[in-house]
Amino acid sequence: MRNILIFCISVMLFALPLLSHADSFEKQASYTVCFTPGQDCTSEIVGVINNAINNVWVQAYSFTSRPIAQALVLAKERGVHVQIIFDKDALIGKRGTLRYFTRHQIPVWIDNAPAIAHNKVMIVDETQVITGSFNFTRAAQQQNAENVLIIYDAGLAKKYLANWQSRQHVAEFYKSRVYSTSAETADQTNWLNKFWQWLVKWFKQLNL
Repeated sequence: MRNILIFCISVMLFALPLLSHADSFEKQASYTVCFTPGQDCTSEIVGVINNAINNVWVQAYSFTSRPIAQALVLAKERGVHVQIIFDKDALIGKRGTLRYFTRHQIPVWIDNAPAIAHNKVMIVDETQVITGSFNFTRAAQQQNAENVLIIYDAGLAKKYLANWQSRQHVAEFYKSRVYSTSAETADQTNWLNKFWQWLVKWFKQLNL
């Protein structure tokens, strides 16, 4: 009995410093929780994206959800800065999701440093975090038992954003054919403009 008591006291003494450093939510923090099957978690995520004003940072392990992908593209088209980090498995196969985002000029990075980049995270406007087990996939909505937690807390969002930025720092930028073609087109246009300006100047000199 004495040994058990000593053990319990030791555990409490060890745990107290850890508890004293635990973070807490802001007073105005709130959350929304969603579960599948039974709830439309895809629509919850799309709703947050649709209300984004400035930025959406994404970390995704698997991404096949058309409604969520379309919401991100629409956000980009209305001026929201959208950036995505994928696991290296996104490079396997036809790369349809990668092509879809890069075709709409959304920058993508591949986090190939860890064995698996298993995050399912969105940070929105530095005030909201979407996380949970829910991959951004059709299967997560229609077939699996998953959870989504949407937290409205600026302090927490900043911590998640710091982690996003640390993963981006070691990730590899995905330069698709779309980006390459755009750059080549821009170079060609720039060269033609310079040539045209030189030609106009040359003709003006002839007239003199």
